[in-house]
Amino acid sequence: MDTGTIKLMRGLIYNLAKPVSFLFDAAKDSRFLAMQKSIQERGGLLRFNISVYEDGWQAECLTIPGIQTGGTGKSTMEEIDAQVKDAIYTAFGIPPYLASKQLIRSLEEHLNEQPELSGSFSYGFAN
Repeated sequence: MDTGTIKLMRGLIYNLAKPVSFLFDAAKDSRFLAMQKSIQERGGLLRFNISVYEDGWQAECLTIPGIQTGGTGKSTMEEIDAQVKDAIYTAFGIPPYLASKQLIRSLEEHLNEQPELSGSFSYGFAN
């Protein structure tokens, strides 16, 4: 299979799996448990530096090198937050049907704050 076909298949699987994610218990999945353990060993939080530019943005994990994401154009904090969470799940090999946005929360979400778009943010597990 060529790269385009593989990307198309992954997208199809992702879109089919997301609506039924409630049928799966991420808390019992070995990949999720390994991710949780790895983050707990690093103090329970992943720190990200998020930089916003005129033509896009970039988020880079300061805790685990290699976890990064970004986008072009103007994005809301909610869009950036969703992509950072996706990058965390992807880095740990968590399949889309287990990647609930509610399992990982930013520190700002815990505190019910509306952060600025640029700065340093922490992500951990929801209580």
